[in-house]
Amino acid sequence: MKFIPNIVKWLIGINVVVYVLCLSLPASYDYNLIDTLALQTNHDFRWYQLITHAFTHSTHMGHIIGNMTFFLLFAIFVQKRIGPTTCLLLYVYTAITSGLFWLSLHGGGGLIGASGVLFGFMTVFLFVPVEKWFFKALKILVLFAIFENILSFNLVKYSYTAYDAHIGGVIAGLIWVGLSYTIKKTSPWLKKELKKRL
Repeated sequence: MKFIPNIVKWLIGINVVVYVLCLSLPASYDYNLIDTLALQTNHDFRWYQLITHAFTHSTHMGHIIGNMTFFLLFAIFVQKRIGPTTCLLLYVYTAITSGLFWLSLHGGGGLIGASGVLFGFMTVFLFVPVEKWFFKALKILVLFAIFENILSFNLVKYSYTAYDAHIGGVIAGLIWVGLSYTIKKTSPWLKKELKKRL
């Protein structure tokens, strides 16, 4: 497990702890933690929910396993290019941005899950230079996933999948990369700055 950066372990660990609490608190104390941490609309909205929703998953185990597995895959490589502190900031930033995008399109309901963050990291990964065929193929799959979400967002009217939050994560990732180029403080996309190439 040494190949997994500590910040990635911590982020996944927080998601797991919150998941366990969401399972145990209703049974032990009759308290629904998901309702508190989920991103809510209208009068139920709280500012902190823009962040907490990205650490909260449904009680269905497949939700957190899927999100955390793919987050681990992409976060490992993105973190190696931008560092642990910037990785944490990227997580929070994509959570807020995807959450705001989702809020702009919804007048009711709630949002939970790290999939918006996941799509943000996937988008940033697209700009990390790679040479091995596996990672090039992975980029193609990322593009397919983004394209599929855009189509689903336009064609599927009712779904439990937050396609709009995914798109918000993509937008957040593109803005992050664009600002990185502009500010020139973080340039993980330049081959000459990489000690090791994928």
